[in-house]
Amino acid sequence: MSAPCENAPVSQPSPPSAARSAGGPPAPSKSFARACLDHRGLPLGLALLHVALALCEYCRGLNFTVHPDHPERAGWDWYWQVLSRADLLGRPWLSLWHLHDQPPGFSLWAWLWLHLCGSAHFPASLQLGYVLMGAAVVAMTFELTLALTASRPWALAAGLLMALNPALILYEAYLLYDIPVVFLLTATAWCLWRALAGGRRRWLERLRLRS
Repeated sequence: MSAPCENAPVSQPSPPSAARSAGGPPAPSKSFARACLDHRGLPLGLALLHVALALCEYCRGLNFTVHPDHPERAGWDWYWQVLSRADLLGRPWLSLWHLHDQPPGFSLWAWLWLHLCGSAHFPASLQLGYVLMGAAVVAMTFELTLALTASRPWALAAGLLMALNPALILYEAYLLYDIPVVFLLTATAWCLWRALAGGRRRWLERLRLRS
């Protein structure tokens, strides 16, 4: 029996990966589903869910540009609590003394969207602003509930309750001040919580001294 050849090639082990040679095994990549389930991704996911539902309802005809039962009530100029489109374009300052039921801030809000997206997309663009404010309310509701209860299931339940709330979607298609007021109140509570959590209480002490 012949002896094995001394020059026979010896099988070499596979080279280590670049990640291992750099030191330690590579960290497992976080999937999109896991990222959406942590405390940072959940508010964004709930907000996007709400936006998707609101846009679906908008495509089905739920908007304040068309009234299903009264076609004559379609359009921006039908609503008496807002300035007409012509006044918003040419004389927006009329809201300061036109009617006491036409808040200047609301007319300014409409004026911003009118100039941002153009007259051709108005007031549909304003409803987009309502939907975005509703989505922000959903995200802030989750974070406030998580801060108050320290329970992610309860925070998720509160976020889903707001994201899937038919009343919130309906009021986003209602040309009144409800959604802006809800957004401002929720944002005030959220900013107060962030200030207290971050230890920035000096402005609260100043406010207490002034009052």
